[in-house]
Amino acid sequence: MRGTKPELRSIEGGLSKAPAAPVTLPESMQALWVETAADLAARGLLHQSMLPVLESYLTSVWMVHLCQKAIAEHGVLVSAGQGQHKANPACGIMSDHLGYIARAADNLGLSAVSRNRPALKAHAQAVNDADDPLSEFDV
Repeated sequence: MRGTKPELRSIEGGLSKAPAAPVTLPESMQALWVETAADLAARGLLHQSMLPVLESYLTSVWMVHLCQKAIAEHGVLVSAGQGQHKANPACGIMSDHLGYIARAADNLGLSAVSRNRPALKAHAQAVNDADDPLSEFDV
């Protein structure tokens, strides 16, 4: 997406806690689901409609891990027959998923850039102030 990114804002009617991970999510991504969903819920950015995007994001992270293992095992170049070599197909798959991860992380508010958007900072400060019993005294 080109141009100025829209500000992420707290979602009205958002989930207040992380839901259970979907059964279709690979087992190795279950803990990351809990951690990521809890973070988004705590910042008021998680809504029921975003769960498939979060699942797709984590599935792409899993795919990148698989591709990295395949590249480590077989190398960046693989045999194409008759003494020829070609790029390992895992490199292309990994590239596609890394692009998706970057876009999804930004859209979900997980990237460093998206976390520093003014609307998110204001919400985080409001949440911290609500938790601080002395905030009204400006201490």
